[in-house]
Amino acid sequence: MSTFQAYRTYTAIVEHSGLSSAAQVLHKSTSAVSKQLAKLEDELGATLIERNTQVFSVTPLGEEFYHHCKQIIRSVEDAERMVRDRLLRPCGKLSITLPEVLVHTELPRHLAALTREYPEVRFELNVSNTAPNLIESGHDFAFRIEPVADERLVASPLTDVRLIVVAAPAFIDTHGMPQSLADLIMQDRLILPSWVNIPRAARLLGPVVGDEPVRLERCHSANSEAAICEMTKAGMGATLMLDVLARPLIEDGTLIELLHQDALLTRKVYLVSCPRIHASRLQSLFADEIRRRYANADTGTR
Repeated sequence: MSTFQAYRTYTAIVEHSGLSSAAQVLHKSTSAVSKQLAKLEDELGATLIERNTQVFSVTPLGEEFYHHCKQIIRSVEDAERMVRDRLLRPCGKLSITLPEVLVHTELPRHLAALTREYPEVRFELNVSNTAPNLIESGHDFAFRIEPVADERLVASPLTDVRLIVVAAPAFIDTHGMPQSLADLIMQDRLILPSWVNIPRAARLLGPVVGDEPVRLERCHSANSEAAICEMTKAGMGATLMLDVLARPLIEDGTLIELLHQDALLTRKVYLVSCPRIHASRLQSLFADEIRRRYANADTGTR
């Protein structure tokens, strides 16, 4: 039967696109790596990699086998980490990805509280409005506002957030006060954050705009909350903004809140993770703690 080390060797060959490159990473000779690959292919009775002096390519079957090997390696590493972590106090680094908009919510305060309670825990935040593939990226957790369609992931709802529609006074002076979100969409005067799921938003907004097709792709958009804020302040259009970010700008008169009663603008924040048979103690602790802190915040307790 193929050994776990053979799977490690094979994934290194695929990821580094060659035997010699994999050998350097694995601190082995190229000959040893080649023999291990040949033995693996012989045991499986299949060609995983086409190779000669000019060509190196992974076969379709080899590509599929690679992904299974990655899952096996990840599972074993998780199991080993679980054993080690249960012998130690919580420590280590968690890699988290989140959209920029959530930087302006209570999330950083929850992370700060966790670091005070567990001072040896470190967070690595990847702020990106383009959601990475959580399975392939290696992040431990993701925070998302829109629901997650990938059935391989676990998404736990944490709290509701309120999006409001805002615009600059100059925009209102020029275009008048819109009566509905439909007015802004049909007149191409909406600025969309790039983290908004356009197909899903179009489905939600369909009944609002009647029989006309929803063409959100004609809206202005940006992948930065700072850019969206400046575009809105400059009068380019109205936008969807979290109330926690917009409130100071409304209070000083820079922006005006529109469409106060629009019921479409409540969203949920989700904690997203890959299902793990053997989650590390730190991963389990973080998931439990973050859910508890959001629940307590919603009920007004600590």
